[in-house]
Amino acid sequence: MAKSNLFKGLAAVFGFTLSVCAFMSVIAFDRQGDIDNRLGVGRGNVNTQGSAYVSEEELRKAENDYEIRTMAEGSVLLRNQNKALPLTGRKVTLFGNASVRPSFHGGSGGPSNTGVDLKTALEEEGFQINKAVYDKIEASPARRKDHDIGEVDPSIYNAADIGDYKDAAIVTICRYGGENNDVDVNDSYGLPELSLHDQEKQMLEFVKAQGFSKVIVLLNTGYAMDAGWIADYADAALWIAFPGQYGMRGVAKMLTGECNPSGRLVDTYATSQLSSPAMRNFGDFKFTDLPKDLFHHEYVVYAEGIYTGYKYYETRYADQVQNLHNATVNKGVYAEGATAWDYAKEMVYPFGYGLSYSTFKTDLSSLDWDTSSHKVTAKAMVENTGSVKAKRTVELYASLPYESGQAQKSAIQLIGFGKTAELEPGAKEEVVITVDDYLFATYDENAVNGADSTKKGCYVFDPGDYYFAIGEDAHDALNNVLASQGVGGLFDQDGNPVAGKASLTKKINLASLDNVSHAKNATTGAVVSNNFAEVDINKLIPGAVTYMTRDDWNTYPDAITGLKADDDASGLIRRHMTARSSLYVKPDDAPDYKSFKFNQENGINFIQMKGVDFNDNDKWDAFIDQLTTGELGQFVGEKMQNEAITSVNYPKNVSGDGPDGLQSGGILHPSQTLAAATYNLDLLAERGKFLAEDAIYSGYGMVYGGGCNLHRTPYAGRNFEYYSEESIISYYCGRAQGKAMTDGGLLGAFKHFLGNDQETNRHGVATFMTEQTLRQGDARGFEGALTDGAALANMGAYNRLGVYPTNAYKNLMTDLLRTEWGFKGISITDSSKDASSYIFTADAITAGTTLFNNDMDRGTEAKQLITKARDGYVWQSLRTQAKHFFYAYLHSNVTWGLTEDTVVTNELSWWKITINALDISLVSLTALSLAGYAVFFIIEKKKEAR
Repeated sequence: MAKSNLFKGLAAVFGFTLSVCAFMSVIAFDRQGDIDNRLGVGRGNVNTQGSAYVSEEELRKAENDYEIRTMAEGSVLLRNQNKALPLTGRKVTLFGNASVRPSFHGGSGGPSNTGVDLKTALEEEGFQINKAVYDKIEASPARRKDHDIGEVDPSIYNAADIGDYKDAAIVTICRYGGENNDVDVNDSYGLPELSLHDQEKQMLEFVKAQGFSKVIVLLNTGYAMDAGWIADYADAALWIAFPGQYGMRGVAKMLTGECNPSGRLVDTYATSQLSSPAMRNFGDFKFTDLPKDLFHHEYVVYAEGIYTGYKYYETRYADQVQNLHNATVNKGVYAEGATAWDYAKEMVYPFGYGLSYSTFKTDLSSLDWDTSSHKVTAKAMVENTGSVKAKRTVELYASLPYESGQAQKSAIQLIGFGKTAELEPGAKEEVVITVDDYLFATYDENAVNGADSTKKGCYVFDPGDYYFAIGEDAHDALNNVLASQGVGGLFDQDGNPVAGKASLTKKINLASLDNVSHAKNATTGAVVSNNFAEVDINKLIPGAVTYMTRDDWNTYPDAITGLKADDDASGLIRRHMTARSSLYVKPDDAPDYKSFKFNQENGINFIQMKGVDFNDNDKWDAFIDQLTTGELGQFVGEKMQNEAITSVNYPKNVSGDGPDGLQSGGILHPSQTLAAATYNLDLLAERGKFLAEDAIYSGYGMVYGGGCNLHRTPYAGRNFEYYSEESIISYYCGRAQGKAMTDGGLLGAFKHFLGNDQETNRHGVATFMTEQTLRQGDARGFEGALTDGAALANMGAYNRLGVYPTNAYKNLMTDLLRTEWGFKGISITDSSKDASSYIFTADAITAGTTLFNNDMDRGTEAKQLITKARDGYVWQSLRTQAKHFFYAYLHSNVTWGLTEDTVVTNELSWWKITINALDISLVSLTALSLAGYAVFFIIEKKKEAR
């Protein structure tokens, strides 16, 4: 039996190797865009001739400088007691695992989590680092992971190791989260992860006892931590977020004083971040009467309404000092030992807060609201009254009239901002801030639409007194408003009495209701009215939730648990949440599939469509008529790249993840949260420019980023890659960055459209909120990024809006995005293989989705829908999406180097040929081995029979 066993063994070896290689081949072909890019193949016609830099080396030098400037303008100086910073001494001791192993990036797509570390950056600036302590931290096995802050055992610190390195102790605290990883409200230590932990307290107590001249705390995190402990342990504290590849150099320069921090908070820092009202409905909630199937039974309710972040804390404060609306009841009390709600006990650093090494005097020179042009123009004179040069942000807020029964309004809301150049001591600069009044109009679901009285809902300005104010932060601006209203008993975030400055406010009275100015979209002319009734759980299950209202702070939310699908009389919840196949039904008025042309020879190449107006339907129809049915389905199935479409000479190109840098190639940029905290839109535009430049050198046509969802809660895992808790920040930042990316030839697919404000149950979770919350919240941020010539792509979310998967919700993907806002670009899903059990192909295409990320099978399905099912409505929808697809890429670097004579072919990359050859060889060897085994087995059996 020797020979048969030999072949049997060979068959087993070859068969096993074949199964492994086949499995790996499937994965490789699914991610072929990534592999092509890493190997430098498949870049289509992207070339570096459009770059502003003569070489990649020159680009990297410019990015190094940019990241240093961004760190200085985005890092927030939270505390600087007795001018502890900048440091004068250079012999320092580092403490905390993150001083040795910082997080350069949150846990999501993009470049690897590496960069210039703190020790290297400090040594470049002439600091001497205590090696004995550093080496002990480096030798520690502690590592950050899910549910674990990864801090070193404080027992490793020894007073004998400090020596004369006492000019400063630099303590770095880190919190980390990311994709599929919300920050944990109950981590492995049984504590809220954003709180200070025992290991850190013991480390800080040790540091405090050693007699350091200065104790400096660095917060290396994209998340707003509980911060009440900082005053107990630190002379100075600096929030540095995730600094990217070169950002630590900016941190070192801030510590020396070469750079002056000028960032302002884009989130609220409360005593306990659990006090955010949205935290009551954050996490894991399930319908009690639905099957416990993956992706089909979870929900989350935004019971806090519009009161995200500072809009809650500041509005409740306004009522506290006026003794209104039960503001001091104990609902929402989280301060230790407190029995009644008190702003000063609940707050540490307000939204918009940030110190400087210098001091400033700011006066409001003038403010005008031109209701005919819909522009508010504020002019503020800023004087540097300190002794060092510095930049200063001017924050402009509005306080709107409110009466019980009206649509909800916060007591203060940011509407605009500006920033000075670097001012020398004694220098002045006038900062001019211009704001479209649309950005502070209130969406009222009960209003009669002023453009179409048959419809309900529109943006309104209620009659009454409108107060505009500048302030050092949201709380300071509110105190200025309250002072101008004659309210007394004001205090700051620490509880210290303040008077407020009425001179920094302007009151303007509106005599009557305005339900006309923004009843139509100013750009498209579309009527803006109620469109998202099913997203409000109370419309499906009456009385399911009491939304928080400033009329009574007893409405501070409770957890909305125990919802039952069968309490929905319409059956909408059960039907959509339990669907295991497409719910799409071809409409009765669907066009005849025979009415569409395909495979025509009209002689129009892709590049010849450059500059053709989007509304030139005849030209676009003639161009799309040239596609074969296979090509009309092909483009839908994206695979981290788009294959060439030969009939129109559209070239193959690569896409990849972001938003803090390109997945393959380029560098890691500081987190988007830090970029937003610069309050400098020129820097956001530079960020977009550099992402586009990175794309040129690494071969990308599209990157999946930036991100415009809200920091609805401090604990949401992807907060670091979204801008802020304030949608107005997202609006401005997304517009500046998105336009620069587009201008640089890179399609930025801003994500995750819409409502991806937690990672827990992010696949399929039914997200419920009022229409006002939707429009003034997440949608407002995306509106800035996706309109007015900004970004030409967006990436969808895994969650549902109401019960509809976002990418299959026509009211969102077409009615809002394309009809109301006028968006002309690409809508791509998140990786849709992960969502095939609830995001269905026909449903998504007909709702307005263009591409299915990393999912070639959807292209096959799309082709079958038009060739086998012969569905004219799907065919029409595919043609519409093809128009959006080609229009967007005509504004990208994919067109660079193309001419009318360019002939595009679809050729396999060398590595695909190699893999195919290997698989075929293994199939042959396995078959031959099996045949050999069979032959010799028969021969040997015959011999035995003799």
